Amino acid sequence: GAPPGGRTPADLPPQFIRLVAHELFHLWLGRSLIPPDDESLVWFHEGFTEYFAVWHVAASGLASREWFAERIAIMDAAARGSAVYGQVAFGDPDVGWRDHDGPREILGYRGGAMLAFHADVELRRQGRPGLLQLIADLMQQDDRRLQLERIRAWMEANGLKDFYARSIAQPARFPDVDAALASIGFELSESDPRRIAERFGRPGALPT
Repeated sequence: GAPPGGRTPADLPPQFIRLVAHELFHLWLGRSLIPPDDESLVWFHEGFTEYFAVWHVAASGLASREWFAERIAIMDAAARGSAVYGQVAFGDPDVGWRDHDGPREILGYRGGAMLAFHADVELRRQGRPGLLQLIADLMQQDDRRLQLERIRAWMEANGLKDFYARSIAQPARFPDVDAALASIGFELSESDPRRIAERFGRPGALPT
């Protein structure tokens, strides 16, 4: 039956559903994959979680394809707007990602989500299962501590060796977001994603 108040998930704003999905993924992944105490993988356990939340909200039909493209464009603009974009590597264990919603934390959240998006696009371009396969495979390992070396090993074994080298091992500069969306079947006008990004892409409060 319907939840109290008679509202169904389809009646709720996609942004609310996205936030709930983000936190549910934290609960799920947090019980299955143990992040490092030093938070050197904030870009993974926050950024990848955000991408999976956005992807699932759209894939489940609780938001439109247009909403998905908008969210990707917004996160792309926020990542590029960080003062440390292109200057710090996601794979550098010495980066302090937590800086109170500062440029590193914004890049960790939004840039991490874009890193997941572009990895997912590349996997699908190669005809492979999407990025959730990474999570599934990590969960099947006896040692479930989340480590950069395990992420690197999986990517190198699954068609993302070059992607890891250029986007994680060294400071990443993401491919054009319009072209990436078009490559997975989105029909975009010349200005729509950029207009959305320019309007809404300013860094804001980050989900926990």
